[in-house]
Amino acid sequence: MRDKIYNLTPLGRAENLVIEHVEKQGIDEQSQEVKDYKRALSRYQKLIGAKTILKILLYAGVITSAAASIGLQQIQIINQISSYIGVTFLAIAYFTTKHFTMIYREEYEVKREILISK
Repeated sequence: MRDKIYNLTPLGRAENLVIEHVEKQGIDEQSQEVKDYKRALSRYQKLIGAKTILKILLYAGVITSAAASIGLQQIQIINQISSYIGVTFLAIAYFTTKHFTMIYREEYEVKREILISK
């Protein structure tokens, strides 16, 4: 199921096209270009996951802080937890991860173009 959902994403479709191209051109799966491409893709995917988790935590912290400032009693415990984690820390971590995601995306795209140009 996870693979089917992944294949619906733009990244999954691009990966499928690259794999088809590699098979059509007869490029060796063990070549350095293919290894570099797969390593760049793996790093990019991992960073996307980390960025998504941090984004969810950041939004949850902001929402609970806003709800607690309004005065909802049910949110007080969650607000204490979110203030303990620190919305500021989450924001810094999210934007740092976002920056590295852009760097790894560029690396992935360059490796993909190198592989396709063969």
